[in-house]
Amino acid sequence: MLDTGASGIVVSRRAAEKSGLSRIAEIRVSGIGDRGSQGGYTAVADYIWVGELEFEDCVVRVAEKMTDMDEDGLIGTDVFSSYLIDMDMLGKRLRLSPLPKRPDEVVAPTALSSQGESRSSVENADNKGTSSSGQPTSSPQQPRLPKDRYVAPEMKGWLPIFRFGHQLLIPTRVNDSKPMLFLIDTGSFDNMLSTTAARQVSDLLADTTGVNVRGLSGPVDRVYRAKAKVQFGHLANKDLRMLTLDLSKISTGTGTEVSGILGFDMLSVMDLKIDYRDGLVDFTYNPKH
Repeated sequence: MLDTGASGIVVSRRAAEKSGLSRIAEIRVSGIGDRGSQGGYTAVADYIWVGELEFEDCVVRVAEKMTDMDEDGLIGTDVFSSYLIDMDMLGKRLRLSPLPKRPDEVVAPTALSSQGESRSSVENADNKGTSSSGQPTSSPQQPRLPKDRYVAPEMKGWLPIFRFGHQLLIPTRVNDSKPMLFLIDTGSFDNMLSTTAARQVSDLLADTTGVNVRGLSGPVDRVYRAKAKVQFGHLANKDLRMLTLDLSKISTGTGTEVSGILGFDMLSVMDLKIDYRDGLVDFTYNPKH
């Protein structure tokens, strides 16, 4: 699963054993859900191929109990953070291209980071996958120093976002509220609103029977619905019946209040472009679709 809400690469134990990955150390893996963290370990992949790209000696995470998912694993888009990422949902294409060259660079650097952009090397807010950096062996990892955001001329209309590690948080208004921070998460099947935010902006909080929400930490016990209008950037979606659940664990791990999630149900009708380096995103929506 290509997941903007995840970090690094995480695979199931079955996939890891089939691929012959070399175990390194035991870890804990957690995510959305009310059953706590699960066992896992870090492992080394000799090679990782994505399209025409090939990378060597990458460290990934292995989840012992990824049994409720159809996928063999998750790959966070932050793995490609040194590229300009274009997720064409309707065309079902992932395109990677060089980032615009900064004025102080001769050429924009490129590498694959299987560690991703997590705030911690062991645990993070959503923890769908975190591990050590996997770059071509001829290109040793260099320390990352903070730089000012650079907006290339061709990206003047892109939206600035806040990055907390691998998480992309975009200011979003709900029912004409003040801006709240929502996580851009293609790995979430639907849009979600935190119970804290729902109580502030919606009069209706209805129980949902038969809705099953689960993540790497198992199922969510209490799920509700709230009627809402959501606006981010130049786009708005009215009369949404948003799933409402407790997102306090994500907020605590992030270090700021995460009021909701923009999930695949909405993002699937857009072309989403991401520039991790400069904290910029672009949404293109075609009404014909």
